[in-house]
Amino acid sequence: MRRHQLSILFTKRRLQAMKAPTKVWWDIENQRIPANMEEEYIVQVGHRIIQEIRNLGYVGDVEIRAIGSVDRKLSERVKRCLHNPRSGVKLSFVGEEGLEVADAEIMKEMRAWLKETIKSGVPGNVLLIVGDKGYLALVEQTVRSGSNFFLSYDPLNGSPILKAMAKHFWSLRPLIGAPEERAEKPKWPKRNKTSRRKPMQ
Repeated sequence: MRRHQLSILFTKRRLQAMKAPTKVWWDIENQRIPANMEEEYIVQVGHRIIQEIRNLGYVGDVEIRAIGSVDRKLSERVKRCLHNPRSGVKLSFVGEEGLEVADAEIMKEMRAWLKETIKSGVPGNVLLIVGDKGYLALVEQTVRSGSNFFLSYDPLNGSPILKAMAKHFWSLRPLIGAPEERAEKPKWPKRNKTSRRKPMQ
């Protein structure tokens, strides 16, 4: 295939991807909403995520799935906010207690999505809000299929390997509109007034 034809094909696939839907899977247990985030902003996290995707030029529908296990790791406050219809996030709990239950469910759904995407021949878009490098094989298949892979995680809880494969990366807090952590002021030891030396006479 000639270079000109390759360029046309690349442009066509890029335009298809820009208009294609974006699937978002969020491991809500391991990539948590910060405790200092106010409820009025938690309710808007879905809209914040969608806006960030729009800012990249992707105009297709966006579906956001936040998945956790049934071991009640999420606070009632966060659950209440995300269950609010205005949040733009579909929150669900699966399986039994365990560290990798949410990951297993996300991977299962992602495999099914990837199979349908490859079958249709039309590239799609995926945003994973996860930090586990166990997604590496699925991400590689996604990229090979011609689909776009985006990633977000808390920098303290994420895989640099996944980050290197992402077309675009966000730190979790800016993506969801959470306030940055404030650095603690250093605590200096108090001066003991009684320990001062008396001036020599």
